[in-house]
Amino acid sequence: MNRRWLSLWRIPTSLAVGYLAWNGHHPAILMLALMMPLLVMKSPSRTTAGLTALVYYLGAAWDLPQGAAVFFGNNLGTGVLNTAGGYALWIGASLVLSLPWWALWTRNHHWRGLRLFLALILVALPPIGIVGWAWPLTATGLVLPGFGWLGLGLMAFWLGFLASMPASKQAMSALLAALSFLIFLPVALVQRHDPAPLWQGQDTQLGWGSGSLYWLEMYEHTQTLKALAQPLEPHHNLLLPETVGGEWHAVQPLWRNQSARLTAQHSTVVVGVRQTYAQGYDNCLAAIGQQQGIKYCQRVPVPVSMWQPWNKTTSAHPHWFSQPVFTLGNQTIAPLICYEQLLVWPVLQSFLHQPDLILAPGNSWWSRQTHLPQIQITAVHAWGRLFGVPVVTAMNY
Repeated sequence: MNRRWLSLWRIPTSLAVGYLAWNGHHPAILMLALMMPLLVMKSPSRTTAGLTALVYYLGAAWDLPQGAAVFFGNNLGTGVLNTAGGYALWIGASLVLSLPWWALWTRNHHWRGLRLFLALILVALPPIGIVGWAWPLTATGLVLPGFGWLGLGLMAFWLGFLASMPASKQAMSALLAALSFLIFLPVALVQRHDPAPLWQGQDTQLGWGSGSLYWLEMYEHTQTLKALAQPLEPHHNLLLPETVGGEWHAVQPLWRNQSARLTAQHSTVVVGVRQTYAQGYDNCLAAIGQQQGIKYCQRVPVPVSMWQPWNKTTSAHPHWFSQPVFTLGNQTIAPLICYEQLLVWPVLQSFLHQPDLILAPGNSWWSRQTHLPQIQITAVHAWGRLFGVPVVTAMNY
């Protein structure tokens, strides 16, 4: 009994790991997330394993209720959720993500490695992967930069090996884990990002347009964005944040003169826009200048707030596995709009196509008082670092 109670240290430890790894304060802290699979799989009971996984995800998404309350308090089109709804989303998603870990836990140490690997896959891929944030192996890019798919495999194997060590070798397992941390830490502390010399990302402070003044705000925002694009040098490209461009069919004519100038100097502005239909809308990236037009529509809109399968009139359309990359000039580009930067399978699907660049726009007007924007940036840079691909970000606040 005493031993069982002593083993409960895993639960507060896992909560701290989730919170610290995903708070966005320093990218290197993300490597703490690699502890989570070991804390769960080496738990003495299924109940402890499930609770250890649950509190990890609760800690990782600690800011979600606050952000959700702001979003649904300002988004007049929903009127469904409030602060209580934000807490329901937070707890519900954490429960869903912890289920595979609870179900696959085993006392038989010979099977722990394989089951750890299966749990990592289940929380990364749909349907659970639709809320599959805080994936522990996201941190692989910090400690094995440039290793790509091999790096993911090596990290999964190493964690599986440590998890499979029997209780009689628990001290050895802890020693190897500690040595791994000490070896990886200097690598993680060196934050070097691959440059994208012909690209720049521009953050904005445009807030959120809605209500009766939406169309006027959209016109004013377009003038602001055009001014940001004016200094762009020939052969250079600019990324602007998610949705700040407004309704594509309405703003496209406003960019006509700017588009001609950009085309003449072989430059492109990529901006987040909406395409609204009688039934829902698409959340897209549009190119202005060279190769003008819609280049990408978001594969995974945010569940509940954007993707609302029960309300097709106002729901964003999910495009799931379509168009993981697009081409611009001679570059293959992996687009990851906002929420997609926190997930796993959209990222890995894009990297199957060996992109030259990641474009990662976001719109964080609703979460600017939280750690969520910085967590997104940390996660997408970790993926870029793992595969040796430059990342360009642009956030609206």
